[in-house]
Amino acid sequence: MNMTISLVIVNPALFPTDAYVSAFSNDVELVLILPSAKAMHITSSRLKILTVAEELSLGNKCLRAAEQLSSDYLVITDQCISSQYAQTIVAAMNARGMLFGKFEHNCICLHRTSLLCAGDIPKLAKMSQIAQKRFDDAQLDSVINLNTPIDKLFSDANRNKEFISSAIASHLADQQKGTFYQRLFLKSLDSYLHSGHSFESVDDISRFYKNVLLDGIDHVPWSVGILQSYWHLHHDAKEYQVPTCCRTDRVAVLVSVYNECKFTEVCLKAIRKYSGIYAYIVVINNSTDDLSIFKQSVAARQLADLWIESGVHAHADGLNAALKYVRDFKYICTLDSDAVALRRGWLEEMVHILNDNAAGIVGPQTFPNSRDIKALAVHPCCMVIDQAKLARCFQIDFACQWPWDVGHLLTWDCIAHNIPTVYVSHDIVKDYAIGSSLVNKSVRHFWYTSRILKLDDDQMIDGIRVGLIRAKLQEAFQSPEIKELADGI
Repeated sequence: MNMTISLVIVNPALFPTDAYVSAFSNDVELVLILPSAKAMHITSSRLKILTVAEELSLGNKCLRAAEQLSSDYLVITDQCISSQYAQTIVAAMNARGMLFGKFEHNCICLHRTSLLCAGDIPKLAKMSQIAQKRFDDAQLDSVINLNTPIDKLFSDANRNKEFISSAIASHLADQQKGTFYQRLFLKSLDSYLHSGHSFESVDDISRFYKNVLLDGIDHVPWSVGILQSYWHLHHDAKEYQVPTCCRTDRVAVLVSVYNECKFTEVCLKAIRKYSGIYAYIVVINNSTDDLSIFKQSVAARQLADLWIESGVHAHADGLNAALKYVRDFKYICTLDSDAVALRRGWLEEMVHILNDNAAGIVGPQTFPNSRDIKALAVHPCCMVIDQAKLARCFQIDFACQWPWDVGHLLTWDCIAHNIPTVYVSHDIVKDYAIGSSLVNKSVRHFWYTSRILKLDDDQMIDGIRVGLIRAKLQEAFQSPEIKELADGI
């Protein structure tokens, strides 16, 4: 004689989908215990609904199920049930003499007529585990919903902390489950849930991140890991081919241009003169102005090997657009168009530092004397990456997204994948009016050339009058170290 089984799910956070229902054979009765309002949304013919008052205790809900269902076995699962409470419910049922059972494998297994046989428990527990897994996966899918704004993601997690934390632990227990960034996201989110913080708005998140100070970059803190992995899950290409990176004899140098030509020309000349290794120069035109005359000049003097019209205006987007043109290169250097090399062999030395340290990225720390998220990342004004090493682990993305700046995501991706990152010296000029710094004692980076191009002298930028900045830049342009490169401009 066949025994009938009812699988009873109490207050599901998400309603079972067709995929969930199909996991059970037709001889298993699937029952949901729900408040009346929620029951209105259920349409599946495979599901039986018991409506109860929302304020009923779990024990009373179990009793109601026992009274209304005629199955020989009841397997009752609740997503937030505790072992102690479940044992209390089982004891109460046994005392009534109407149901006998025990709490096993996160579910209450009940038999209508007698104590369960030892062989019954695994079969019934497996049902509950399948049910719990389906719900866990559905809940996690909702948490990693790429259409969810970041503030809603946090607030949703706040409301389901215990369940989500339990579901994450179950998910991560399977080492083969999920992609790298799915697992990083879940680990970071779980750390947030245990951190004592509770974000309800973007302002809450912003205030927190501005005050995050780190002791170094030997690991990815959860505060970075959440946004970092969320970005990759949202933006990584679904179909991705790892670059060949077969060219090791030269370095692809990416120079983004935005309207400014004078310092850009000096930058290109310096690359040609001082690199010490063959540089394949790629100019990425992100300008809003017409630079056709400048383009002709660059071509006539062979200052670049490739000129790309990126079709975008953001620095990061331009660098990303250029990646498809340099897939054959093992080494890629990003150099701001207002960064001027002053010493022979500067690029060759950067490549040597990269290789000597088996690193994935080498460059200046953004702000050497600070410990916040933005300050600790390598700045792309003069940065060299090993494309072969990085691309095997993650999709390279120069994205500019709060709380990181252009290229900063690469630093955290390297840390996440245990790829060494190396800093070179970054000496910031104390006179902020000139707005410059010296990278690795060999490349002078001027900060304001493009930013002030269309501003009036009386306007202010970073608290400094534009006219003063413009005068300082002209003075620097006439200095001996740059004048030799600038002759004829």
